Amino acid sequence: MNSLSTCYSLSNYTSYYASQTINGCKSISRFPVEVKLIIPVIPDGEPIQFFCIENNSTLKDIALRFNYELSFFDAPVNGNLLPLNYLLVNEEIVYAASYNSTYNCESIGRFPIKIKIRNSDLKYYNLITIDNNELNSKLSISGIEQFPENSIKIFNRYGNLIWEGVNYNNIDNPFKGISNVGGVISKESFLPSGTYFFILSYPNECKNSEIKGFIHLDNKL
Repeated sequence: MNSLSTCYSLSNYTSYYASQTINGCKSISRFPVEVKLIIPVIPDGEPIQFFCIENNSTLKDIALRFNYELSFFDAPVNGNLLPLNYLLVNEEIVYAASYNSTYNCESIGRFPIKIKIRNSDLKYYNLITIDNNELNSKLSISGIEQFPENSIKIFNRYGNLIWEGVNYNNIDNPFKGISNVGGVISKESFLPSGTYFFILSYPNECKNSEIKGFIHLDNKL
């Protein structure tokens, strides 16, 4: 049989045979060694994970599928080992590896997870001025982009529905003082000056999931 280099790559579940040489004399028998490689599997899970700001989530709250133990790093290769009580930061990426502490073995790759911290305490700016310019031209809800699956209804002071929508956002689906519901006032018409009320529902697992508020509408046309 061929003599193997000390740099020879071992194969899993393969037997090798060791001999020793003393003063130029080689042992007449060889000691059998069966190799079993410890191969931690790279963790797997959702590559983007969401957490609520009020929970002060840490690395221990990340949900992954893995064998052995988990280690987290701040880089895909090398980098710093992060403690499990490390507080998660919005928009950062952490890298998870499986780790066998008994044999000091780590998975050959790391799984990246992008962190999204949701703040469900949304703020809104409720003055709408209708005067043919873009200043104060819409009901702007700060943070609504975190919860794209939402619904909103807007009522006049008599409780009549004058506008409703789903997937509300401040860019291409905002309330700009124009009715989209017929009956009380002509559909697609600007509403008269006054105070209006709205209910915004944005279901999620965080602390807040609904806003009930009012809108001051100043129609100068």
